[in-house]
Amino acid sequence: MARVPFRRLEETEIRKPSKVRLVFLIFLLLLIILSGIFILLYFKVFKVNKEKAKPCSSPACISAADILNKLDESTNPCDDFYQYSCGGFLNKTHLHDGKPYLDSFSVAEDFVQNALKEILQNDNLMSDYSEDSAVYKAFTFYKSCMNENYIKNDGVQPILDAIEKHGSWNITNKDWNGDSWKLEKILARALVDLNTPAFLSWGISRSLFDTTKKFVTIGGGISAYDRGLDRKRSHSRFPQDYLEDK
Repeated sequence: MARVPFRRLEETEIRKPSKVRLVFLIFLLLLIILSGIFILLYFKVFKVNKEKAKPCSSPACISAADILNKLDESTNPCDDFYQYSCGGFLNKTHLHDGKPYLDSFSVAEDFVQNALKEILQNDNLMSDYSEDSAVYKAFTFYKSCMNENYIKNDGVQPILDAIEKHGSWNITNKDWNGDSWKLEKILARALVDLNTPAFLSWGISRSLFDTTKKFVTIGGGISAYDRGLDRKRSHSRFPQDYLEDK
């Protein structure tokens, strides 16, 4: 059998890569680099879009959204600035029965009242605060006021008890005696128990000019002809000696 001539390859010839293999390696390296760049760009764009889609809940965004909701951007502010600045509020706000006016403060008050109502009607939430006496009392107080069956069974008796406690009345009590009836005591008890200033209201305020000094303010009670006017006057006046010091 004839033998094929055999020639030993040199070391340099064994390690020398072919041109096809070299081109393939370069192509593979470029493909890996481009894939990495594509992945980085994809996640960067995805993150930016996600941040844009995420609603802004900062105080500044909430305040700006509230202002924008009150605008009527369909109106030219140069033609009707009031409609432009308040039209959104007027269109989205309904004046409830029994309210003579509506503003941002009353809207906020209604929102808080409705939120509190939902909280106090939640029995599961009430059980969570069973160990907190103050919060639990709020739940209990609300439920006692909403217990219509109990209110119907008691009838007018709670009102009669309150009248009897605060001076009685000859219409509700046949044994009523006017000799023991003292006006100043009745007014004081009504103010302390019911927080009801009948003729006069009083309070202790701190001087705006000197916070180390206090003074007593006296104004009209619920029977005054204009409580708002009296309140404005009482808050706008200061003792003469404070004004003279300044």
